[in-house]
Amino acid sequence: MDVTPEEVIDVMNEAGTKILIHGHTHRPAVHEVGLQSGQGTRYVLGDWHTSMKFLRATDSDLELVQYNF
Repeated sequence: MDVTPEEVIDVMNEAGTKILIHGHTHRPAVHEVGLQSGQGTRYVLGDWHTSMKFLRATDSDLELVQYNF
């Protein structure tokens, strides 16, 4: 099961944010989202059964990283 694209846009517009991080839908990825205020990004974290995906944050970037067990 995944969230609907329309709900993602509504939630991000309502919150006034350009970044949404949530877990997991069994389809981890980085999605570009068209918002009222411009381009946004949705980060979906995966489950941790055979590998894990986590978000690495630096001063200038967010990166979805996969680590295999």
